[in-house]
Amino acid sequence: MIVLVPIDGAEQSLCTLERAAHFLDKEFCSLHLFMVQIPISPEIPWELEDSKETESYLNRAKAKAESLGFKVDKTDYTTSYNPADIICNYAEAIATQLIVMGSHWHKCITQFFIGSVSEEVFKEATSL
Repeated sequence: MIVLVPIDGAEQSLCTLERAAHFLDKEFCSLHLFMVQIPISPEIPWELEDSKETESYLNRAKAKAESLGFKVDKTDYTTSYNPADIICNYAEAIATQLIVMGSHWHKCITQFFIGSVSEEVFKEATSL
């Protein structure tokens, strides 16, 4: 089973891997770790942003997943101002059967103004 795990660089993303380890049959899972960074500015090329830091975080996430018994088939990252759309497009492109992601659980007022990537992915992915 192809499982997409979108991560965002926060420690909560790594906790999502721990939670996933409790309910997924690791023997039959193929994990894809995918990170979407929101660019600092349209004028700053991606190469000038913290791509080394991103790769380091992806390596930590991969090591964490493997220490939990998962097989990680791929790690990848990109930038976008709309992470939910990119995550859903990526999920469709690799024929994902399950998307596992956490949420930061912002306060209600913050949630109202900035929304939730997890919530957007849930709404869009259920129609894939």
